[in-house]
Amino acid sequence: MPAATPTEVSNLVDSYGRLLDVAPLTVQDDWAALTDLVKAAAEVDAADPASVQQIADLAYASQRHATNAAAWVLATCGVDISTGVGATP
Repeated sequence: MPAATPTEVSNLVDSYGRLLDVAPLTVQDDWAALTDLVKAAAEVDAADPASVQQIADLAYASQRHATNAAAWVLATCGVDISTGVGATP
């Protein structure tokens, strides 16, 4: 489920930042690009088409980084994060 409240968005941004702090060098650049994307998306002005377009452009530019990070996590941890990260009870 996508983040819906300002607190959830802030928590998501913080989580990406903490993961970046401990990311192995192999995926550090990729995770940094994704962290930048999440930070920028958290500040998007949905009423401003230019702001929305900037995020869309950044998301497309980050696709290679997302693919690299997901492949590394799958190969190293056996967890598929390519479709999102969720926790079930």
